[in-house]
Amino acid sequence: MGLALVLWLGFVLVYDAVLMWLMFVTSEYPIEPFVVPLAALNPVDLARIMVMLQIDLAAMMGYSGAVYKSFFGSAAGMAMAAAILSLWVVLPAWGGFRVFGKKDL
Repeated sequence: MGLALVLWLGFVLVYDAVLMWLMFVTSEYPIEPFVVPLAALNPVDLARIMVMLQIDLAAMMGYSGAVYKSFFGSAAGMAMAAAILSLWVVLPAWGGFRVFGKKDL
């Protein structure tokens, strides 16, 4: 349980802070090439973006909302987001089954 909380803290606070810092440091350059893939690597952000797009709150996110809407708003973007989120469920579950299957309880 402690590991799950540390992972959540890392994804919610640390990852977002690093992403915001990168956006601030590279504010003079186009952000689209690296912000969308980096947001897709964080399951918490990706789920948050998908929820905001579904309830049409992307306009409240400003320029980054427009970037997310242009990529994740399409059917291909939704399919990619669903596939990435599915991987975030399947891969840890598979790893857990592998590790715990070897243990003699």
